[in-house]
Amino acid sequence: PNPPVRSHFGSRCPWRAARVRFSAGRCSAMMPAMSARRLALLLVLGAAVHTVSGQVDSATVASNQYIDEDDKRVSDEVAATREAVCEVAENAEVDRDSAYEDLVNAVDGENKILNIMKESTSNEEFVDKVVSELPPWLIKIAIPIILAFVVVIFYLFCCWTGCPCCKCCRCCSAPKQNSKLCKMIFVALLLVCLLAMLISFLMTITGYKSSRAGLDTMSCSAVQLLDGALNGETDPFFVGILPVFEKLDTLDKQFEDNSQLMTDVEAILAKTVTIQDAVTVSGGVLKLLGDMMELSQNVNPTYTTLPSEDSMHECVFCEQLAGPLQTVGTVLDDGVGTALSAVRTGVDEVLSPANRQEMQTLLREAADPLVDFKVQVRDVFSSMLDGGTFDEIKVILDSYVEPGLLLFFFLALILFIFSCCSAGCWVLRETNADGTFSKQPHRLACCVWGCAPFVVFPVMLLGGLLTAGTSPLSGVCLIMADIDSQMLDSIGPAIGMNISGDEGVMLRGMVDSCIATKNESLNANFMDIIFTRDAVTGDKVYVREELVSSVQAPLDEAFAGLDEALSNGDVSISNNSDLVALRTALGRNPLDAFLLPDPNKMSNSADFQPMLGDSELQVVLQTSSRCDNHTVVGDVGSYSSGQTMLGMEHFVTKLESFGDQEVATGTCLKEVTCHSTLSASASAACDAGNKFVRLLRKLTETPDQIFRCDIFQDAGGSDCDPIDMVQGSDGQWDNDCLIVEGSEKVLKPKTRHCNLTEFVTYVQAFDQRIENVMARLDNATNTVMTSITGDLRTVIDNLILDPVVSIVDGLTCGFLPKVYRGVIDGLCYQGILGFRMIGASWVVVGFAVILLAIVMYALWRRAIDNVNGELAKGELTESQA
Repeated sequence: PNPPVRSHFGSRCPWRAARVRFSAGRCSAMMPAMSARRLALLLVLGAAVHTVSGQVDSATVASNQYIDEDDKRVSDEVAATREAVCEVAENAEVDRDSAYEDLVNAVDGENKILNIMKESTSNEEFVDKVVSELPPWLIKIAIPIILAFVVVIFYLFCCWTGCPCCKCCRCCSAPKQNSKLCKMIFVALLLVCLLAMLISFLMTITGYKSSRAGLDTMSCSAVQLLDGALNGETDPFFVGILPVFEKLDTLDKQFEDNSQLMTDVEAILAKTVTIQDAVTVSGGVLKLLGDMMELSQNVNPTYTTLPSEDSMHECVFCEQLAGPLQTVGTVLDDGVGTALSAVRTGVDEVLSPANRQEMQTLLREAADPLVDFKVQVRDVFSSMLDGGTFDEIKVILDSYVEPGLLLFFFLALILFIFSCCSAGCWVLRETNADGTFSKQPHRLACCVWGCAPFVVFPVMLLGGLLTAGTSPLSGVCLIMADIDSQMLDSIGPAIGMNISGDEGVMLRGMVDSCIATKNESLNANFMDIIFTRDAVTGDKVYVREELVSSVQAPLDEAFAGLDEALSNGDVSISNNSDLVALRTALGRNPLDAFLLPDPNKMSNSADFQPMLGDSELQVVLQTSSRCDNHTVVGDVGSYSSGQTMLGMEHFVTKLESFGDQEVATGTCLKEVTCHSTLSASASAACDAGNKFVRLLRKLTETPDQIFRCDIFQDAGGSDCDPIDMVQGSDGQWDNDCLIVEGSEKVLKPKTRHCNLTEFVTYVQAFDQRIENVMARLDNATNTVMTSITGDLRTVIDNLILDPVVSIVDGLTCGFLPKVYRGVIDGLCYQGILGFRMIGASWVVVGFAVILLAIVMYALWRRAIDNVNGELAKGELTESQA
């Protein structure tokens, strides 16, 4: 029947009565509304996107369950090699505008790849369109490849003209006159070939350096990404994966029984238990008063003896006290002491052993995917530190491409040297001393044009392949350079990417904020991009908002209640005007002055109804159970201060007008002998008045214990009353009636019956009880204020909230645009364009050798035709020719 008043806010409010209680919403708000499962899940969710930069030391590896030796090794290596790897790349200047124009020119002004992507509605359709539409487009830009085969075919048709047996097939084979102008034209054409070769050589060297620099930039970008991902970045700020694991491991260990968090919190909780006890006692006393004032046995007292008899009275004091009790309950609820207790209880609940164990379990389970992600990032990009992809490409460039470039230019240079020798002999000494034509010019020239196709074909073929192959790659680079959310919408289906619904919204947000942003100062946060949907309203709920509302807000709410309580005024509750008014109503106004006849019962009773029709005796309804009149002190509900409560003596005086008073009985309750001359109605009223006097006499003068005067019991079950509560010299409180029940301290009410006199004294004594418990609450509030507002808040902030907030604040992507631009610089503006320049230089070499071959063929014809002319005249023998 009388449940204990518990100090544990998770069980019930500090005090409650059916009509006089704390607001249910306010009571529940004291306990931070946060489940351990949600806290743990969101902690990991925040951590899983990445996040306080710094490398991992050996001690951390040894004690951290999420970081292993490979992580330590890669972390150290990437931090140590980053500066060396990126030194050259970061000093390289890239003209992005000019390079972008070169990419546009590489696709001949039409990005066929982008157009196909935009036209495709699925990845399969994209592949089909590439297969069907890309080759014709490539043919238009693959002229050097075609020309390489044309040269071979042409050479096969023309090379036979060099055979002596085919002299008859040489058209226009008559001897030629070679003027100085003609020879100057040949020399000029040779110089053009030389110039073309030099330009081609410079293009090749530039292209090779650009490609090599592109690999350095790509390698630097990979190292930057790996170092940033693992160890974090400082500018713009980004926390790394390994620091996240340090925080996760720290959080995990903080949930252990002997952790710094629990040691500090338990010490503070132990030191501040006095506020919990004080709130429990003060709330319990108010609850007990409220219960007694609402108890029907006290509101409408009835005699329990057989046969039972109604007292016909009601305790209006009990009813009128409900409002002031409700007000004082709110004052206590909003008070600093209750707020301090709520903070303490909330923290204790969140960090209970069961919740901490659940948090640890969920942290460890949820960290597994992040561990896998860490391993993938580490293994993929660390290969670049261990002689991986980029180093292998560099080896290929240094070992094969560069020597190949030199080989082709060496062969071309040999041909040019032979051409110079042929032209030199032809220009300077076309005839011998005996007047015959020199044979060296046409022989050297024949060697040049005869060998030229063997240089032209591989050079043009490889150059054509490089220029043609880099064209679609240039299109891809243009897409990478221009990527934004709008382009992603148009090409998403072609690359098999789901850009519909919320996933598409988040992906587009990441592209615009983390990859394609042109604002270099922007450091967007992943938590402000990723969102879920409210299950009820469907509104977006961003992860940062959800994390803060689920983790930080509930803990802040408890302290916010304390801040609000402190801002409302005096820390002390004892001096509160509403509490003083309640105590005044209790201590200065005896309850029997407000124990009045029940109008309904009186009017429905045949014994008492005749009084109500008499103008003199109608006052019975305002007659209290007290002998003398009482002047109300302070306001008691609707009864204002100064108002008079009529006593029984006043009614007896009225009754005397109906008859002769009996001999004095020593009390104020005296019956009368009704006059025989009274009318029938007056006589009935007189008899009713006498019955009322007898009713009052039974109510006030008999020892019948028809009221309840409950108190508390101590651990042994004996009566315990907080009115006797005192503080010992050691600071401990004696006779506070708190008993230990499980892990809680509770007040356990004990039923006690009493008569009216005892009930009046009992209720009036609540003035002293409330004074005692509120003074204790004020004392405890002042004692623990610093410990809770300062020490406990600092512990929670430093060991729980600050790590969570730092994780959330560190989940930025401001370093990604720089890395992404580095990838475009290295892959596209340096690498692709560098290889394309190499291909173009080889094509230039091919054309230069073709021109050289044509010039040498022309020189050969002019020289051989003159020699053959002398042979025809008989000036030379066949062998001489």
